Amino acid sequence: MSDNHGRLGAWSHDASETLGHAFLEPELVGPPCMSSACRYSDSVTSAGKCSSFQRACE
Repeated sequence: MSDNHGRLGAWSHDASETLGHAFLEPELVGPPCMSSACRYSDSVTSAGKCSSFQRACE
């Protein structure tokens, strides 16, 4: 199993849960990550924080 494939599967499975916590607790995320553009980004980490993709959302 490739790392990319596993990552996509994990994102699909954990998307609602991860985003749910992120939106309930804005402190875990910055304003850039709360934008609608970032909301569906696969660059959101399991901790609910944006990775390098946040630059495009500012």
